[in-house]
Amino acid sequence: MELVGRIESILSERSIGSNGNVVNGFVVRTEGSHAHCVQFDVYGVERWSLMSEAVVVGNRVNVVFDVSSREWNGRWYTSCVAFKVIVLGV
Repeated sequence: MELVGRIESILSERSIGSNGNVVNGFVVRTEGSHAHCVQFDVYGVERWSLMSEAVVVGNRVNVVFDVSSREWNGRWYTSCVAFKVIVLGV
């Protein structure tokens, strides 16, 4: 999937699991009269280092991502995992 919008904020790096894996994240505000904010996760230091130059607050970007949902204790959680960020303008 793809989404176009502006980088609203960059989230703090957080650790997941006991093996030291990290997740970085950012929020994009979509365009149009009914704009929404969408949080994206980026798993792994290597992938984040490839995207970090494009992920700057205020940049207009196209985010290529995957959406997945999972159930835990009777509740459903959805996450958007970014694979590529293309800068469209500032």
